[in-house]
Amino acid sequence: MMKQRSSSSSLVDASSILAFARWIFCLFILVCASSVPLSAYAQETDQPGTRPIGELIGIVDIASVLQQSDAIAIIRKAIDEQNTLFQSEISQEEVELRNAEKQLNEDKTSISKEEFEVRLAGFEERVIRLQRQIQAQKNGFDRAYTEAQERLEKELLLIISAIAKERGFAMVLQSKDAVVYDTSLDISEEALARLNAQTKNLKITLERRDQPDG
Repeated sequence: MMKQRSSSSSLVDASSILAFARWIFCLFILVCASSVPLSAYAQETDQPGTRPIGELIGIVDIASVLQQSDAIAIIRKAIDEQNTLFQSEISQEEVELRNAEKQLNEDKTSISKEEFEVRLAGFEERVIRLQRQIQAQKNGFDRAYTEAQERLEKELLLIISAIAKERGFAMVLQSKDAVVYDTSLDISEEALARLNAQTKNLKITLERRDQPDG
């Protein structure tokens, strides 16, 4: 006579079979996943319209572009010419002051003390006035150069913005702020060429500013 299996033994066998089946299924899934080529993952991450972050950043050396620009050379030339003219006028005034000082010293013994003090005060006033004119003109040259450079920099920023839009840059960094970068991302030369083209007919007119403010 055959012995009949107990119900508890049947349940154990059934659970073992189910566990083995689940293990086989998981193994099958792992094998299938490992057989998928890596290019499939690359295709998922490299969707149309996406680019590596490094290609979204441009580099520019604003200071270098401005210093090398033709416009800055024109501005400096105009200021130098105006300064040369001013120095010529100042030199004539300095000669007259030296002659006046010499004459005053020669007349010191032959004129009264009161007259000498009056003439000395007049001479000192002329010296102070000339010094103020020189300082005022120097300040004027400095302001003229700064204002011209600021206008030029604004023009350059518009050019940089246009280049960034054309190349699809999300941002443009100053080269001094980038430790290492691919030189192909540097737009300085292109920006300089465009700036020179846009300012090739630049005309500079400087106003005389040799009178003290106020």
